[in-house]
Amino acid sequence: MSALERCPTGIEGFDAVTRGGFVRGSLILLAGHPGTGKSTFAAKFVYEGAVRYGEPGVYVSLTEPRDRFYAYMKGLGIDLEEAERRGLLRYLSLPTAVSREVINTFVEAVLKAVDEVKARRVVIDPLTPFIQLGAPIEARSLLHDVLMNLCHLLKATVLVVADLPFGEAKIGYGAEEFVADAVMMLKLRYSEEGVVRRQLELVKMRGVPLTTLVYEYSIEPGEGFVLHQPLAVAEAKVDVRERLSTGVEGLDAIFGGGIIRGTTTLVVGPSGSGKTLLALTMAAENAMRGLKVHYATFEEPISQVRATLEALGYDPDELSKRGLTIASVPPWKSSPGVVRLTLNKAFIKHGLGRDLAVIDGVSALKRALGDRAFLEVTHEAMGFFKSHGMTAVVCLAEDYFKERRATMDTMMDNIIALRLSLEPGGLRRGLVVVKSRMGLADSREHEVVLLKGRPVVKP
Repeated sequence: MSALERCPTGIEGFDAVTRGGFVRGSLILLAGHPGTGKSTFAAKFVYEGAVRYGEPGVYVSLTEPRDRFYAYMKGLGIDLEEAERRGLLRYLSLPTAVSREVINTFVEAVLKAVDEVKARRVVIDPLTPFIQLGAPIEARSLLHDVLMNLCHLLKATVLVVADLPFGEAKIGYGAEEFVADAVMMLKLRYSEEGVVRRQLELVKMRGVPLTTLVYEYSIEPGEGFVLHQPLAVAEAKVDVRERLSTGVEGLDAIFGGGIIRGTTTLVVGPSGSGKTLLALTMAAENAMRGLKVHYATFEEPISQVRATLEALGYDPDELSKRGLTIASVPPWKSSPGVVRLTLNKAFIKHGLGRDLAVIDGVSALKRALGDRAFLEVTHEAMGFFKSHGMTAVVCLAEDYFKERRATMDTMMDNIIALRLSLEPGGLRRGLVVVKSRMGLADSREHEVVLLKGRPVVKP
């Protein structure tokens, strides 16, 4: 067996960042506090090995009876019973070790199951009770003699789970980290805004070159454990001769014929200045031309977006047929990793918004993530759109001329600033193109009015 032969986990994102998964025949230690998803990762590992790669597996549990564990995992899209029906999985529910005599019985049961199914993957969940039985040197001997033999003699890839009490960072006696070929830690982090961030730390992984050690992950219904890999960003290719019409009367002329395709545009202004009306008009008009447009909002439900489209004089169902898709994303459920996962799924996996992506209500996301995390993930997202040749429009509720805290200016190609002013005749909406990176734009202030229910930029 080649020392670098890989054992893919089948876990979305994980195999990509580890360049193919674990080194085959290695011993992996997965540690974490309760509720971090250790068993979900382990179950996904043996399940994908069985159903996707045809590799038999043995799952040894010291805490969960088979039926309850299978039912829980099935809700996450991990059908262990299916793998068992195919003869590719053996589930052992064994008593917790309370003596060295029980360890011998445990070892015999595991070796028998591994031999019967010719297992290539083995999970022991959790290992902690065995480690706590003896002194450090005895723990090291147990791990070396039993687990390493499974890896080297039987050519199996072995994943052992270790529980960490809350507040503890040390695994057992500390011997496990030295014996294992790979050590991973699952952690829960809470931001100042109260957003939970699940993080996987690659503490050690022999034979796998790593550039990043900490990644966010989530437990997704129907998918199980999903690692949020960084967005794929490459050099942007923009042809300044190709233009995309905004669909807003008067706005194309200000940009000299429309927005340059493949660029990013920030529409910024205080609440009530008309950002959503401009954004929805851009989305609707381009969808009516047969372009693929995706409109995502962090503030409004889909029903409200449809109602606004109707108020603008559009038929949402017809727009859907023409190529418009709409999504509403709860900001309080978001983290930088979730944002990356959502973008990858929407624009890469499902191919939405190939021609135009409109992201509205990012102020809500900014509040949920905090300035630093928001700017980090937004900068990555803008590079993502540009490297895939997509035109992106982002709406931010902020008075451009007064609120200048954490800004997005440097990452955007174009900036359209809206302002409100109270004049004798009533409320006036103004529009200024503050920035147009790759083209010449009229930088004078223009009035925005509603004609027949739609925004129009006056000359």
